[in-house]
Amino acid sequence: MAPKSFRAIIVGGGVGGLTLANILEQLGIDYVLLEAFRDFSPQVGASIAMQPGGQRILDQLGCKAGFVEGVPGLDTSKPTTAGKPILIFRGYNDSMVKRTGHGVAFNDRQVLLRVLHENIKDRSKLLLNKRVSKVTTTEAGATVETKDGDVFEGDIVVGLDGIRSTVRGEMWRIASEASPGYFPKDEWKRVPIDIKCLYGICRSHKRIPAGHVLTVMARGHSYLLIGGPEGKVYYFLFVKLPQRITADKSPRYSTEDARALAEEYRHDPIIGDCTFGQVFDDSVSFGMTPVHEHVFEKWHYGRVITLGDAAHKPNPISGHGGNGAMESVAELANQLKRRLDSSPSGRLSAGEIDSVFRDTQAVRFARAKQFVKFSHDQQDFNAPSGPLGFLAIRLAPWILSEETLTEMQLHLALDAVRVDGLPVPFRPHYIPWTDELPARPIRGSWIPRAVVGLTLLALSYAAGYGLKTPEDLPGSFLGHPFREFFTGHQATDRLLTLLTQVFSLAVGSRSPETRLQVTYFLLMLTPAVLIWVVEANRRGNLKTLLGRAVTWAFPSTPPHTSCWASPASGPSTSSSPCSWAAAPSTTANPAASSTRTWRAPCSRPSSSATSSPQSA
Repeated sequence: MAPKSFRAIIVGGGVGGLTLANILEQLGIDYVLLEAFRDFSPQVGASIAMQPGGQRILDQLGCKAGFVEGVPGLDTSKPTTAGKPILIFRGYNDSMVKRTGHGVAFNDRQVLLRVLHENIKDRSKLLLNKRVSKVTTTEAGATVETKDGDVFEGDIVVGLDGIRSTVRGEMWRIASEASPGYFPKDEWKRVPIDIKCLYGICRSHKRIPAGHVLTVMARGHSYLLIGGPEGKVYYFLFVKLPQRITADKSPRYSTEDARALAEEYRHDPIIGDCTFGQVFDDSVSFGMTPVHEHVFEKWHYGRVITLGDAAHKPNPISGHGGNGAMESVAELANQLKRRLDSSPSGRLSAGEIDSVFRDTQAVRFARAKQFVKFSHDQQDFNAPSGPLGFLAIRLAPWILSEETLTEMQLHLALDAVRVDGLPVPFRPHYIPWTDELPARPIRGSWIPRAVVGLTLLALSYAAGYGLKTPEDLPGSFLGHPFREFFTGHQATDRLLTLLTQVFSLAVGSRSPETRLQVTYFLLMLTPAVLIWVVEANRRGNLKTLLGRAVTWAFPSTPPHTSCWASPASGPSTSSSPCSWAAAPSTTANPAASSTRTWRAPCSRPSSSATSSPQSA
């Protein structure tokens, strides 16, 4: 157990602050937590999603049961437009539980804060009404002053006080005095705000049952509604601003602003006969906020570090903000624990603290960027502003499946941070977390995908060129032209016509060996086709390119008939034993007059070569 001589000052009693307090207490590291407000778990109309990574940390702390009790898993997802579902995904939560041991749960933010607060054994270290006014640091330690005149001393200051962080402002001030240019100039003025969000909690609605997620897509705005415990419905309305503003011009919205926005969109259909106005009118609490989206370039200086929304703020549409804060404080605790365990004095020097902070940001920076980008892209998809966006929505039923949705979230979940110094309760799962593997896997690299894709493309083209021998292929069979229309898809129809021509050679052959060979070929092809059909219908392969027959039609499609013999060219000069010849026209039908016939070896041209336009 680490000596209690080291002390952390935590500023902010939100999800990140209370999570860090729980972790430090259980690791035996001393701390004090300063919260500006008079309540640790106020009801402000906010809700929170706990992803598998966040639930695993809660499980380590002994808080998971208190949060998920009575909470339905997010099992059914319905993306909708104009009140009509375009897709229905089922079994998402169960799929995540089977893969990771944890699902996705949505509950009041107040519930999570209360569970984390009540899990603290020594609550004398949790102080309310302590709004920070000043932070100072020296080589020996750090001091935090509050507006009521209290002074707190420690070794480090951890700012978990939100996007409008006082600690971050003090950190920038200290750095500007001691190391001018360390932080990017005016970074706060470069934090973008493209969205405003109206959020709230309403009473039950028959159209939004527990465990259902509705994503309503519309031009320039979108909705997210979740059926939660006790019949509650959590809702979000995301509206694009007329133009981007920056954080230094960030507005503070009032209750009247929220009501005015709800009134503007009250007639929007959600699903069926349910409108947004009906949902909002049943609200028990609501609020409105601008949506900042940014990962700050540097999170620390000296003995001060910022985490959570103060360092990395995603759009709440993806439900990763609170989870990201929990992962960041878990990583900070991991780094502190390693250093303190190896320190004979139980204290850390300024250089060691800088190393702890630097390693914490190094582990979390790329993942925080990933969360912000994923959330931003999700918002752009849900609220398209141009024709390409609406085209993507219309294509969604063809390219998205339940497995696609699950895999997208799974890749985000597996790299989650855990608390190394605390046991992980056993939860059966068949996909290991990244920290359970002997080495970190390479994810997101384009090289393996490019190699596989180019190899398959080359093989497909090779197979196609093996078939593309039009100078040897007939234009008709038994006097009838080959059928050219099968599916209405031009590339697919050309491929099927080509295959018909190829196999007509063997079917029309007088050689029993040739007929036996093609029979053997078809029999050998049957297992491959059956395997492909079975594999293409597995959940993991549904709606993937490799699972679609049309994927292979394009590289294998024959070229246009530029090398085929034309009627004007007369008899073919091909030296092939099977040659082309243009038959004389016996009909006024232009299509029939250009029919090509096939002259089999040692046979005379059929007198009925162009007698019928019917397909063979």
